[in-house]
Amino acid sequence: MIKIEYELSVPTPPPNIDAASPNTMSTSKSHQFLVSATNDKDNREEYYAALRSALADARRTVGDELTRWKEAVGKDEERLNGVRQGVKEKEEEEEEEEEEEES
Repeated sequence: MIKIEYELSVPTPPPNIDAASPNTMSTSKSHQFLVSATNDKDNREEYYAALRSALADARRTVGDELTRWKEAVGKDEERLNGVRQGVKEKEEEEEEEEEEEES
């Protein structure tokens, strides 16, 4: 069996998380992926094939979940960076105006 647990440290959930499916965006998850063959000397090939399959399932499942978080947080960060950039540009314009008034 392959067991994966994770907990994400997110200060507040991004506002663009789909409220209709909150379970898909949980900050902590635990998964178990069964390896459907036994690890004995006679069935090594079968065991490793089952292990590869279970690892692929684990990678796909966790990868999909983390991608959804990356996209949700990324959109929120882009919005915040846009606001920050707008504030910075406004401050620079005000500084230029003050410099022009002084000269």
